[in-house]
Amino acid sequence: MRYMATGLTDKGRRKKVNQDTVLILKIGKQKEDVLAVVCDGMGGLDKGELASREAVKAFLNWSRLSYMELEDREIPEEFEDLLYESWESLLQQIHRKVYLYGKKNRIRIGTTVTAMLFRDENYYIAHVGDSRGYEVTKKGGRRLTQDQTLADIMGGKYEKDSNVLIQGLGASETIRPVYQSGKVKRTAVYLLCSDGLGNKIEDEEFPRYLKETEKPDIQILEKAGKALIKEARRRGEGDDISILLIQRSLDSIGNRI
Repeated sequence: MRYMATGLTDKGRRKKVNQDTVLILKIGKQKEDVLAVVCDGMGGLDKGELASREAVKAFLNWSRLSYMELEDREIPEEFEDLLYESWESLLQQIHRKVYLYGKKNRIRIGTTVTAMLFRDENYYIAHVGDSRGYEVTKKGGRRLTQDQTLADIMGGKYEKDSNVLIQGLGASETIRPVYQSGKVKRTAVYLLCSDGLGNKIEDEEFPRYLKETEKPDIQILEKAGKALIKEARRRGEGDDISILLIQRSLDSIGNRI
């Protein structure tokens, strides 16, 4: 099965550098699987862009060196178990490296990560922090990940500092990544983004911007991504915004990062 994908990242007004780093590429022997990763250097922490770049670099190396050991697994359940074991090892390695770097240099540093792998008719997710993954159809936008903030973990009952993250790569002593999987829907668009988009665009609004995507087309996806960023800016979002959009296609991948 083939997918098409596109990505955009837009520097905000709050910082001198874009602390988001994204990755989207076709992987595997046939180059038909898709790996998409969004990392957001965390909030007011120092040198967040270093942490997000390190995480994306690690996923890129993983896709080149480790994925080939997994892709020959034909039983989906076996593939899924081995994938999550591999991702757990990868994420813990990134976490330790970033955490020790911050400790050695006496700075606070960290990053979120939301990664999705599209293989055959399935998607697989690894998630730490408050970047997000969505499944968008004409019926609505369904959030596939949960923000790991005090507000979301406690069901909205915690109001003070409710946007404070519970964990992030390098930013907390330990991490417990969340993994999940699902079936790819034929006309759905899968959207990964940093919190700069989710801060201003509600889940139920996404179909309005992606309404023309029932007929897969890379230019339509790219146009929708630009419209989402423009609307978030219009509503006053000053943080970095990154968006990755993935959809099933009869054509080969369009890689526009």
